[in-house]
Amino acid sequence: MVKIIHLADTHLGFRLRKNFKNDWFKFGEIRWYENDFYKRWDDFFNYCIVNKDNIDFIVHSGDIFHTPFGENPFPPPEPAREVVVKSLKTFFKETENKIPIILIDGNHGIYQGYRYSIMDSITSIFPKFHYFSVWDLKYAITNTQQLTLEFPDKCTRFYLFPYFEFNLNNDIKIEYDKWIEKQRPKEDMVEIAVVHGSDIDNTLHEKVKSFNYSYIALGHEHNQRKFSDNAYYSGSFVPLNFDEVNLSNGYLEVIIEKNKKSVVKNHIFEKNRVFEEIDIEVDPSTTNNSIFSTLEEKIEPFKTQKWEGVSAARLKIIFRGNISLTSFWNLSEELRAYQSRIISGGSYNILQLIFDWHEVSKYLGDELAPKIIEEYILSNPKEEFLEYIHGKIKPAEGYNVDLLAEIAIEAIETSLKKFGGETD
Repeated sequence: MVKIIHLADTHLGFRLRKNFKNDWFKFGEIRWYENDFYKRWDDFFNYCIVNKDNIDFIVHSGDIFHTPFGENPFPPPEPAREVVVKSLKTFFKETENKIPIILIDGNHGIYQGYRYSIMDSITSIFPKFHYFSVWDLKYAITNTQQLTLEFPDKCTRFYLFPYFEFNLNNDIKIEYDKWIEKQRPKEDMVEIAVVHGSDIDNTLHEKVKSFNYSYIALGHEHNQRKFSDNAYYSGSFVPLNFDEVNLSNGYLEVIIEKNKKSVVKNHIFEKNRVFEEIDIEVDPSTTNNSIFSTLEEKIEPFKTQKWEGVSAARLKIIFRGNISLTSFWNLSEELRAYQSRIISGGSYNILQLIFDWHEVSKYLGDELAPKIIEEYILSNPKEEFLEYIHGKIKPAEGYNVDLLAEIAIEAIETSLKKFGGETD
């Protein structure tokens, strides 16, 4: 029998991007919402230190840092790295290096372009910190080797599955499918699969789900939930965006025995700040004054005599209904000024305020049809774009300028149809 603490998706270094109050937890270094992630991280390790005599392993199923990710190539903020190093130094000292930590790469916090990770320098400091990168996975696949970690004294074996988009093309899928047979459990120990993947984006392989592991420690989905009898998502530590308003955030404490159902204890973090979506209905007869009056009523509970960054709310105002395009544009200008005043002022304990028009813009289909390009942008869009592109590209360069023009017009139409909403 072994007891693990299962966590994932800590996203250290996450920062709000727009429409938030320009205020600092630690001036010039850490903003308020970024600090929520560090605070949860510290709380987690404090719990592990207090309960050190009843823990065999700590298992992190990926996305320890938020960046690099997607089009953001930058490393995690320096405070994120400092928090990890400081907490690990304290943890291993207090536990006398008796509790190993196992971490795999998720899709956040990894450098896809070259063989380096911010974790490389950290693992060199702590011998009981075991890190498995996407490059370890690629090496294992190329050389048809297992990617495992054994602890004979605990009669425990870990099977590691860093995040990997094995469905990118058929050749990769075939090779990954063959390699994964190397990860089939031997059923001679307590066998734990550590996986960053999900059915949602087809990054959780069917065989992983079907193999008879003692427990599957999942990461990638941010909601703490049971996936199957022996597989759980531990959930993220802090909600990242408004899609995660109602998710359960925390970690899991799991007692695992060979050939027995695991005993799982849920740890849920209490929310320290309001994180809420608020609906406002509009129609063609709705006046700007009535909208602002409704807005004042909705945010009235957040009026304050004192700004408190630790508890300030994140709010998204979702407009629903149907208004004319002209009214929509006029109102948008006034709302931007209102938004700036509320965020920059000190009368409301609001950290972030976002206006979302997606539900309204769905009903502006007729006004956002392709003809809108002629009315608001160009009189003859394709002809004028062709004239422009011919001046930039020589025929001998081999470009299909007609195709480029079609793509340009489609891009403009798509942008107009999506106009009006803000993402967080």
